[in-house]
Amino acid sequence: MRIFFSHSSGQKPLVREIRKILPDHINTWIDEDKLLIGDSIEHSLENAIKKETDYILLFIDSFSVNSPWVEKEISWTLEQERKLDRVFLLPIVVDKEAWNNIKPEIIKERKYLKLEDYTENSVRALSKRITSELFSLICRDIQSLRSPASVTKASVIDRTDEVLNEIADSIRQVVFGYRESKPLQVDELHAILKSKSPDYNSNDFETLMRKIIQNDLIPGLVYDGFELYVREEHYKWKGKISAEAKRKIAKVAAQHIRSGHKIALDAGSTTDELAKILCTRLANKSLFNISIVTTSISAANIFLETGTRLGFDDENSGFKLYLGGGRVRPNTLAVIEEQGQESVQLQNIFDQLGGVDFSIIGVNGIHFEKGFTTHSNAETKNKLSLMKNGRKKLILGDISKIGIVEEVCFGTFQDDVILITNDGGTDSRYMELVEKAKDKIQIAK
Repeated sequence: MRIFFSHSSGQKPLVREIRKILPDHINTWIDEDKLLIGDSIEHSLENAIKKETDYILLFIDSFSVNSPWVEKEISWTLEQERKLDRVFLLPIVVDKEAWNNIKPEIIKERKYLKLEDYTENSVRALSKRITSELFSLICRDIQSLRSPASVTKASVIDRTDEVLNEIADSIRQVVFGYRESKPLQVDELHAILKSKSPDYNSNDFETLMRKIIQNDLIPGLVYDGFELYVREEHYKWKGKISAEAKRKIAKVAAQHIRSGHKIALDAGSTTDELAKILCTRLANKSLFNISIVTTSISAANIFLETGTRLGFDDENSGFKLYLGGGRVRPNTLAVIEEQGQESVQLQNIFDQLGGVDFSIIGVNGIHFEKGFTTHSNAETKNKLSLMKNGRKKLILGDISKIGIVEEVCFGTFQDDVILITNDGGTDSRYMELVEKAKDKIQIAK
């Protein structure tokens, strides 16, 4: 049997110890043993996972969930798992909090093994559990080969749904940057999808789009038969777009926050990533005594789950959390006050706190002349209120937002703002913006 250890560099001592304890008939693939000078690292790892391995052991800690290499290894592993149509990825949780942040989310549905601590007894116990589980998996796989499951109507439907979701995900990623003012033409989409998958057949497009729309797989998408655009980003899927870029942006934003600060968090997938980082700092006591005003149900939940886990209460708390009052929008999980009403409740919180040190605001469109723009909806008032009450303003937006102009402007580069975005390389729109507004931009790398 051959197994591959996918891990962050910090877990090398652990995987070495586990390898020593595993039975001799289990061969292990560890990069420090297998890679030779001059080897292509990416090609060697992908080849090992797809062609030389029976199972992948994924060691999950706070470093691996943010490692680009581990992210690639997970992608190759899940791709191979779909081809094999059996369990291939085996999660080993070293850090429970990191397990909560693992991507993609579907991994969290799996049974996992856990390392309790780094003592010799715990490492030995984990090694025995790994051996036992591998033996059980092999027995089950052999049984499946002897008695292959018959193809049922239900299994065909399940596979059809899986393919449809994969196609919807591809379309979603392509269409994300297109808005009503600049829609994507269908012929352009066909060409992009064909370049991504040689097997793509444009003749099936209308049927696929009808099913995607019927099943609401891309909420916020507008399609009229000729062109497509996104009316509004939806919480159901926007966190999957540019996920790594959003994590990098959130890390840079977090560097501004110090103990004792009062901050205001807008609703959005990037501010959710920031909330996770701040909670990690609260847990390890490198951050304390902060006040958070937010209009985001999801960000509030991230803080509350951390507070509950750490045993915080009114007398012993690393943070104070204030949630703006009003109605919750199910498509963005933002709390808003109804149209036609003043933002009284949110403003009352700001008045009580005497304003905040940082307002941290998500953005839908970034343009040097047109400023920071968003959709024309009730959340606009939240952004304007955050702009008004923050002594410093951080705008968080990845490069996919550059060049997009939405209906409502809530700020400009002439305001006292800092835009935090990811590195766009040689992209012309990115380079032009950096040149014009370099004193107002921080690049997350």
